[in-house]
Amino acid sequence: MTELVADQRATPRPAALRGGRSSVVRGAFALDRLAAWGSARWFAPLVGLVSATPVFAAVWRALRWGWVPTGDHATIALRSYDVFSGRSPSLGQATTATEAGAEIAHSPGPMIYWLYSVPSRFGPPWLPAVFAGLVAVACFVGVAVLAQRRGGPLLVLATGLGLCLTVRAVDPWYFATNWNPVAVMGPFILLLFVAWSVGVGERRLFPLAVLLASLAVQSHLTYVFPAIALLAVAVAFGFGPELAGLVRRRRAPGRDSEPAGDDVAADAAAPAPRWRRRPDPASARPVPWLLAGLAVGAACWAAPLYQQLTNRPGNVTLLARSSQKLPPGLGVDDGLWAVGRAVGIPPRFVQPPPFDDPFLFLIRPGTVARISCYLLAAVAVALAVRSAQRRDRTTAVGLALGAALVVAAVTVVASVPEDDTRYLTTTYTLLWFIPAGLFVWLAVGVGVGREVAADLAARLRGAEPRRRPARVATAVAPVAAAAVVVATVAVGVFTVGHDSQRWTYRAADVLGEAAAASVEPGGRYGVTAPVGLDGMFTPVVAYRVRRAGAHPVAAGYGDIFGSAYAPDGTRCDGVFELLGSGPRAEPPPLPTGGRLLVASSIADNDYDLLPVAELRLVPDDGAPSC
Repeated sequence: MTELVADQRATPRPAALRGGRSSVVRGAFALDRLAAWGSARWFAPLVGLVSATPVFAAVWRALRWGWVPTGDHATIALRSYDVFSGRSPSLGQATTATEAGAEIAHSPGPMIYWLYSVPSRFGPPWLPAVFAGLVAVACFVGVAVLAQRRGGPLLVLATGLGLCLTVRAVDPWYFATNWNPVAVMGPFILLLFVAWSVGVGERRLFPLAVLLASLAVQSHLTYVFPAIALLAVAVAFGFGPELAGLVRRRRAPGRDSEPAGDDVAADAAAPAPRWRRRPDPASARPVPWLLAGLAVGAACWAAPLYQQLTNRPGNVTLLARSSQKLPPGLGVDDGLWAVGRAVGIPPRFVQPPPFDDPFLFLIRPGTVARISCYLLAAVAVALAVRSAQRRDRTTAVGLALGAALVVAAVTVVASVPEDDTRYLTTTYTLLWFIPAGLFVWLAVGVGVGREVAADLAARLRGAEPRRRPARVATAVAPVAAAAVVVATVAVGVFTVGHDSQRWTYRAADVLGEAAAASVEPGGRYGVTAPVGLDGMFTPVVAYRVRRAGAHPVAAGYGDIFGSAYAPDGTRCDGVFELLGSGPRAEPPPLPTGGRLLVASSIADNDYDLLPVAELRLVPDDGAPSC
């Protein structure tokens, strides 16, 4: 792969453009000034930080609302705590893609636990929310830097504004939580641009692409198809031509790769190009970077592979069995509707979060959306043909990645079972369609922009700016950038996410603190709760007890927390009982030797629970609970 660098040698100015009065000339030099101003190293990271304004706001609101891990968030925190112990998990969260009545299957791997292992073990309970925001911000900065390489400052500004709108459309709250379906949204967005860079020729980023793809796939099954599709396109464009050339040279070792005869004469007679080529040392040898990526993949998938080989049945086997026995999927038509909703005008990334219509992706798109999708597809095909003619790998790879995302989106929706339980999961499993739609528009925009730039370069060969166009360009560039920055900050500051767990934070913190203060380090404590309080607060108590140095045991949670948390028939040092109380129900009397630790209000909740949750610590006098 080689990098194109502008040749600064002066060439004669066309008579038609002498004097610099042409509006095309003024526009071209304005873009040139913007490019010079936006090529500074600080520009892209600054835009990335600004685009993360809604993420900063979401983290601040989470801390203000007293965020602590509850429900699935607490389960992830508990399993993340186990990473630096003898109970380090080898699989991810339990998945609903499990056959009814069969052994519970899990997400493919434990990398989401690895990611949150440090903030879940060290620091206050709210640290995972802050860490999730920092991960998203770091990914946004990386996206902006890569966008600068692919399309200069214009693409950086467009990407920054698009990222801010995407956070708004997804819901900012999802970028300040460790919940596995959405906690990897930032890394997935970064994967889009890393795969683009690898396909263009930055092969040194291939190990990072493998790492990000593995993290996404292991976190939730919804990322399997898009991650594989992105890696396939990156490898095909980034390594395919060079590896094919190596194979050809090995088969014909005596053949010289340099042109000879008529080819040399034709090259000598051709006019000197305006662009000179500077070799890229990092792309000279593709095999080492390919092997490095494979090594990273082996490290990421060693634990799941070991689990599959040492368990009967393994997790992959369970997932395969479940996929064969689940109800039929929604179908290709629903998948195409989802793509129309994500990409068609107005694209999903410019719309607010679908609080009132969580199944928005599965509704037939309107006429305008369908027509705009057809037009966008036609433009993409035309750009693909032009990029093949001009050997424009940047445009070709971007369009190929966009097409791969569309195919992956259709496949994901078509495979969603039609039963009610799994149908409800589409409210969060299809959220990656929003950044995918943004990427499709950016890829098409880059293709159009490069076509326009090539036309301007041909028309302006040798033209020089006069003072007035230069002054105009100098003023237009920062004004345009400032307008984008102000719009991005405004969107981020005034977007308030819908935190569906907010009502649990105060009660979870009170109950968790009381449980942690009541245990003896090294002791074994059972955790029980009735239906309703069970799924939301049992993980909270178990996580806090584990952080306090004791060992929690929860009946029925062996497949969710891990087998180490399942009862083994021994007697506990105590049993934590979670009970609801209120005008509709009075809790049973305390058993002998038991004590009421705390009672916390959970009024105004979304699940019609009793208004008060009580936490008791009672002796394990009956059948052994641990």
